[in-house]
Amino acid sequence: MNLNQKPNYHRCYRVLGLKGGCRWEQARRHYKLLSQRCHPDRYPDDPEARLAAERRQRAINLAMRMIADYYRKYGRMPIPDRPRLRPPEPSADEGLAATATASPPVGSKRGRGWWLWMAILVVASLLWWFWPPTEKAATVVPQPAVLARSSLKLGMASGKEERFGFGDPPEVVRLVQGEPDAIKGERWYYGRSIVYFENGRVAGWLNRAGAPLRADAERSPLLGMKRIHIGSSHEEVLRIQGEPLFRSETRWDYGPSFIEFQDGKVSGWHSSPLRPLRVGK
Repeated sequence: MNLNQKPNYHRCYRVLGLKGGCRWEQARRHYKLLSQRCHPDRYPDDPEARLAAERRQRAINLAMRMIADYYRKYGRMPIPDRPRLRPPEPSADEGLAATATASPPVGSKRGRGWWLWMAILVVASLLWWFWPPTEKAATVVPQPAVLARSSLKLGMASGKEERFGFGDPPEVVRLVQGEPDAIKGERWYYGRSIVYFENGRVAGWLNRAGAPLRADAERSPLLGMKRIHIGSSHEEVLRIQGEPLFRSETRWDYGPSFIEFQDGKVSGWHSSPLRPLRVGK
């Protein structure tokens, strides 16, 4: 028996008279009924009927053995393959024997077709991996971007390592960090690290080992050095931190960080290192 040949479970189900997806208990009961009905001892006086019953019994036993081997190995019934329209259709016992013992000849049409599909899959995988990702057009405010670019060029000329911060537009991130590996919505991926944007401005980042980001939570060239303090109003928080992901009368959420309000004024906050707030120390 060629163990490398995949059994045709659709033919096994058909020989046993079962439907794909039946339970193991149903298959066992039906197998016992078929074995009793097709047993050769029921035809002691008819040699031809006895010979046909023996062939039928061999086909039933072989089909049940294939299904039982699969069930013992994986703990579930096999999913039958879709039938192939390939005339002429062999008999049940011959088809099962061919499925269990035969292997496709080298250089056959079936073998060539399998290699062709494998080559197409490899080429598609390579194209998907190396093809540059489609970038989503980012909203950039012209005047601040020009100012940020000028300050970055001055910093680079002086030998100082430049970093991007909260509120910077996408163009500043490109100048500091370079082109992202991928862009999905308002997320820029640099390896395993991520830069988050909201309304065309940097809203936070996730810095992971292996792909460090040149980001600085303590600075923002476009928003100056203004920070949120106890007693700041809603308007001041919007101007400094930006639009929250969720807001209520007493709390504004910025991802893992949040700001609490009382009577329309800031009463406290929690600044997570995953998305630090621009708050006073």
